Amino acid sequence: MTRRMKWLLTILAVLVTALLVDQLILKPKAKIQPAPLAQSRAQPLAANTVNSASQPLLPDATQFSSISKRNLFSPSRKSIQQMPPVRNLPNAQSQPSQSSDAPPDFVITGIAIRPDGGSALIKKGRNEVVRAFVGDEVDGWRVENLTTDYVIISKNGDRWQLPIGAKQ
Repeated sequence: MTRRMKWLLTILAVLVTALLVDQLILKPKAKIQPAPLAQSRAQPLAANTVNSASQPLLPDATQFSSISKRNLFSPSRKSIQQMPPVRNLPNAQSQPSQSSDAPPDFVITGIAIRPDGGSALIKKGRNEVVRAFVGDEVDGWRVENLTTDYVIISKNGDRWQLPIGAKQ
């Protein structure tokens, strides 16, 4: 170490020692008092409030009849059913069809039911998703009806029922 470095370290040591003496010996720690608590604006409980000892928080389980009837942990409860395949519905008219018996190249990804008919999310091809309402046409196919499980579409007299998520 050089002579200059020794002097700098010595001065640093003296300054640190002086700071410690000043903080620890000359100025003893004052007791830190916590800040006074703000006055609470909460109102005292009224006499007519529900007492947890007198009444339960939730109603009796028998009032939830659907939960009682279909217990989630019942051994008789079945797993999710397989989606039915796409199927060709019988024509409403007896006119001959101008198209083949091939189903449309769509995948129904979602259905929203509303009082005015609702809408369906239809995936065409690889990346295109279209929102179609009842009465709309998608690639020549007309959306006739929506249910919670499937969409009925028609083209040239052919009617097809497409369930959610079913692939051709």
